[in-house]
Amino acid sequence: MFGPSGRTLSSSRLDRFEADRRVFGETLPHVRHLVLADGKGAIAHGPVDIDVGAGCFEPVEIRMEFGLGYPPQPPTGFDDARRWRPNLDRHLLDDYTFCLWLAGVDTPALTTPGHLRTFSLQLLLFLRDQFVFDDLGRWPTQ
Repeated sequence: MFGPSGRTLSSSRLDRFEADRRVFGETLPHVRHLVLADGKGAIAHGPVDIDVGAGCFEPVEIRMEFGLGYPPQPPTGFDDARRWRPNLDRHLLDDYTFCLWLAGVDTPALTTPGHLRTFSLQLLLFLRDQFVFDDLGRWPTQ
């Protein structure tokens, strides 16, 4: 990819973003994956259809930001449409960031596109659990 001042991404980084785009096509088909022209990362955004039971699906608008530290550092996920009010009990921070892991404890490895596939599927479960929270008034327990 080229920006106004020349090449912005290495070939390996471009290849990874292309592989990521294929993963999103398989796991989150309505999410658009855009590589930033300045070379500082990528953004994935769009609706995700969540199975809320009884054959019903609800769309949830999400955004994921892939910074310069990606893939060793996972993307940050957001409730892009601000569907839910921030609440620590529902793992949604004040800036509508999804709290998907504890830093330094269970941060996901995303070194391969297969890891991103797993991450995407776990995100679907996290979003489904938001609807469970709506029904129960608390985070679902195991």
